Parts: sequence; structure tokens; C-alpha cells
Amino acid sequence: ADVIHLAQNIKLGLRPRPQPQPSQIKKLTPISQIVSRYYMRMTTADRPGVLAQISKILADNLISISSVIQKETDVESQKAEIVLMTYPAQESALQQALQEIEKLEIVQEIGNLIRVED
Repeated sequence: ADVIHLAQNIKLGLRPRPQPQPSQIKKLTPISQIVSRYYMRMTTADRPGVLAQISKILADNLISISSVIQKETDVESQKAEIVLMTYPAQESALQQALQEIEKLEIVQEIGNLIRVED
């Protein structure tokens, strides 16, 4: 009977809509609970100890650095561009760390923050 009903609806141009089953309904994970690797680019003062201060904040928030690059800058500007890649970390921990990093006097700008999927 269901097949005949389906065939009649198709003949009439009616397309059946799939009904979601309870097992198909997915809960969205809050963004704060997402775990991802992150790419961060920031402009900082070019002086000793800058990377140590940033690394400590990340470590205090259980965020581990996968790689770091400090790009050479003009000596006169006394600015450094630091690019960090993290190991997987929880979004809420990263946001907390960023708030702390932004308060540092040595950080002039956090230019990019990008979630990276493996």
C-alpha cells in the first residue's frame, strides 16, 4: 500500500519529503566546545621575552604550540610578526588565551585567527 501511494504521488508530481527520524536529529556542539588546531598571526614588539610571555599564556590555558615562525622585520620599526600553529585545543581555552594575550603591552595586533581542520 505504501509503494502504491508513493507511485500515485510521483505520478501527480508530488515529491515525498523524507521525515526525519529521531536517530537522524543531531545536536549542534556549542562553538566553545569545538576542538581544532589554530593558526594565529600577530604583530608584537621586537624584543627579548615576547615569545616567552605569549607561550606562557597559551600553556596556562592548556594550548600547545605546534610550530612558530618569527618573520624578520625592519630594525627601525622594532616590530615582529609572529605566526603560531597550535595542536588541537578547545575553542573556549583559545578565546580565554587570546583575551589575555591582547592585554599584553607587547602585542600590537592579532591579525589573524583561523581554525584549521586536519
